[in-house]
Amino acid sequence: MTAITCGQYYEVTPTEVNGIAVDMRGVLRQGEICTGTPTITATGMTASSPAVSTTVQVINGESVEPGKAVTFTLTGGSDATDYNIKVSCGTSASRTREVYCLVKVRVPTPSSP
Repeated sequence: MTAITCGQYYEVTPTEVNGIAVDMRGVLRQGEICTGTPTITATGMTASSPAVSTTVQVINGESVEPGKAVTFTLTGGSDATDYNIKVSCGTSASRTREVYCLVKVRVPTPSSP
């Protein structure tokens, strides 16, 4: 398994449609931003509408400036399964950067009073 390289993870259910935002600052150089259309590899799940952020995104309680996050929609997956999602994008320095984040799919169980 590839190492998780971004600080956030998401816990979702198999039937949800989730907006995901991934902080790319950990792999960008000073002054560098993401460019172009990102690529999302989500084997076992469906990713759509990948984009470089154009507004400030709040991720893990931190404000991530425009161009330094990747957003996409994620659906599907199987209960009790963890997915390693690969996010890659081009940069203003003509590099390609990638991170891996964790998505945990869980069907909630009702709690007893």
